[in-house]
Amino acid sequence: MYSFYLVLISRAKVIAKSFLTKLFLIILNKNIKYSKYLITEIPIKIQTSNFKHLTSYITIQKLYYQKSIFR
Repeated sequence: MYSFYLVLISRAKVIAKSFLTKLFLIILNKNIKYSKYLITEIPIKIQTSNFKHLTSYITIQKLYYQKSIFR
C-alpha cells in the first residue's frame, strides 16, 4: 500500500502542509508507535496526458490508543 503511494509521490507533486509531509515520513519510517496519527491518504496532484490534473485526496485518521501500550 505504501509502495503504491511512493510510486505516485515520486512522479507527482505533493500538495500538503509541512506537518502532513513530516507525519507521512514518520509512518514510512515505521515509527507508527511514536505517532498519534495514521495516514491513509495524502493529497497528490498528478499530471497525465489525458488529464491536466488528477488529484487523489488522502485522509488522516487519528489513532486513539492507551498510553500503557507504548510505555
